[in-house]
Amino acid sequence: MINNRLYPILTALPGRYARALFEVGKTNDCLDTLLSDFKVLEKFLSNNINYRNLLRNGSNKNISVVVFPVIANNLKLSDKFTYFVNLLITNRRFYLINKIESIFRRTIMDHKGEKEVAVYSAIKINKAQEKNVETVIQELFKDKKLIIKYGVKKELLTGIQIYSEGLIYDLSGSSSIRQLSNYLKSVSNI
Repeated sequence: MINNRLYPILTALPGRYARALFEVGKTNDCLDTLLSDFKVLEKFLSNNINYRNLLRNGSNKNISVVVFPVIANNLKLSDKFTYFVNLLITNRRFYLINKIESIFRRTIMDHKGEKEVAVYSAIKINKAQEKNVETVIQELFKDKKLIIKYGVKKELLTGIQIYSEGLIYDLSGSSSIRQLSNYLKSVSNI
């Protein structure tokens, strides 16, 4: 069953490819392998720009279809992933690979009941503060296993920002100052 929140994403072209790959992975119990294959391929392509350009250039389809299986074999990518990427190359859709991977990863997380959350603060927070933040975030996202990543954004001044699937909870000092500034501008225009 498709989660209603993901439905608009999964009906777009990259979403349809991601959903098809998800179904193959779920049926064959290899979702984690496919996700790992995406990471291995992305790392390879980021280090080998000529191959990346060859695969993304749809006009070189015949060369790409021959070259990619050799790359996949050297990288020890799974057969299902290799077949999937060859399908993208044949259909001149390899340029969608990053969007497909992102949607595929989110679909797996949704399937597993997980949610990825990014937390940014003005300074690095300690373990005790992380524990407090995790308690608050767990209240926001009940019934989900959270995968929380922490980062620092000095421009926040104080407080934190919480990002998850396009939603932003901005509890930072810079946000408060911006809101106060906007309020003062609106009052002074009266």
